[in-house]
Amino acid sequence: KAKPKPPPPPKTHNKPGPKPHSSAAKKEEAPKATAAAKKGSNEKVKPAEEKKRKYDDAGLGKYFEWEHNITGDCKPSDVLVPFTYHTSRIFNLEPGGVNYLVEKRADLNNVRCSCSTSLLPALTDLLGNIEDLHKISKGQCPYRALQCGGILYHMHVYQDPVGKGYGVRTLEPIKKGALICEYSGEVITTEEATLREQSYVQLGLFYLHDVHGKYSKDKYTIDPTMYGNVARMLNHSCDPNVSTLQINPVNIMGDKIPKVPRLVLFAKRDIDAEEELCIDYSPGRDREDQLQKVMRCFCKTSKCKGWLF
Repeated sequence: KAKPKPPPPPKTHNKPGPKPHSSAAKKEEAPKATAAAKKGSNEKVKPAEEKKRKYDDAGLGKYFEWEHNITGDCKPSDVLVPFTYHTSRIFNLEPGGVNYLVEKRADLNNVRCSCSTSLLPALTDLLGNIEDLHKISKGQCPYRALQCGGILYHMHVYQDPVGKGYGVRTLEPIKKGALICEYSGEVITTEEATLREQSYVQLGLFYLHDVHGKYSKDKYTIDPTMYGNVARMLNHSCDPNVSTLQINPVNIMGDKIPKVPRLVLFAKRDIDAEEELCIDYSPGRDREDQLQKVMRCFCKTSKCKGWLF
């Protein structure tokens, strides 16, 4: 007799089975050593990891919202070169830029008014006769607001239709000599600023502003490219309505930071509501032959020099 046929094999679906764990996959699954762990071991910490650790320790955070009294058609993260919004200066004086120290602001109740001795004489020399500073500042003290990081006027960041990118306009009238805001950012050495400028010029970024200490021969630079406030968004004009002035700071951190003057923006003349706020990127260079002709100017004022720098 013929042997019975064996039963047919069970039907299987062509589903891919689990892939074998390769050595590469195992490497990806292995937990990564932290910078802190590496620091305690014999392995050297990479510069990028060390910079990130110091960034986290400084508590810089990532703030992409405008502050009180500032509105906008965009956020700080939406602009061509996104930046972290900071109202305080960030001291970064270590070579290579890896040591962040956020400046602490003075408490409003602990700062006395020094408008008559610190602000008024400097503003009078710069702009001529100035009205009562408290009166033109909506009854508030601009010196205390400056030292504590306050902004007194409503401003709006908007898309400029002429092709200058984003700009800032005031939503209310501002009197001549009134405080606009501080030009905030990273405080770096002039040596570091020279290195950064070489890269910034190629990208069309012109935010660096030098400051000179009154009590020190050292020179510093404010760089709001990556960390800054609304002052970073002001456009250039050859006939500006905003001027810069250096004011000595109220330092509550002692020897932890050098005494670097604050770079402050004031109204150069009476400014109407809805008017754009502009500064001169090349102050003191009034003729075209004094400029390097780096970037074309689009201010279209009667005093236009044709170039930003």
